[in-house]
Amino acid sequence: MTSLSWRCATTKTQRTNINSIHMKTRQKQKFTAIAILVGMASFVQTALADPAKIGDEVAQIYIQTFVETADLLKGSPPAEEIAKPIAELKEKQITRLVELGKKIEGMSAADKAVVQSKVSAAYRDPKFKEAFAVYSAERNKYIDDKELYANLKSFNILTQYAFFDLLRKQAPEEAERLGVAG
Repeated sequence: MTSLSWRCATTKTQRTNINSIHMKTRQKQKFTAIAILVGMASFVQTALADPAKIGDEVAQIYIQTFVETADLLKGSPPAEEIAKPIAELKEKQITRLVELGKKIEGMSAADKAVVQSKVSAAYRDPKFKEAFAVYSAERNKYIDDKELYANLKSFNILTQYAFFDLLRKQAPEEAERLGVAG
């Protein structure tokens, strides 16, 4: 009888172990399936990204940045009045451009060229030209405030935040800060 009890306990333990192994295997399979689906979703998102649409979005962010900057600069307000809004605008637009950059990075060279061509078209936009004229006329009035002036000057190359290869070359510390260094 003692032997029989031992055998039953061993069998029960073995069953418990086997069930535990099966549960862990099923959990691993579920996690693997989820990881595959997430990876596929990312790939599909990049594959379905329309380069012309993304280029238009980058261009609109660029134009919008200059329009908002021109509005802030009109009338030459004191530097301390506009320094924070300018810095906040820059960070907001950088965040938006980096998100688009994640889509651009996975594109083919041909698709990236489409994006770039759309971005280049921003310079011909009447809203951009008008805002850029105000920006250009007002920017140098803030040369004594080094941080504000640096932020204002950096708007010229803001689109680099959507093109990580360019950002890595021109501003590696920014690429590092934003988690896109490589």
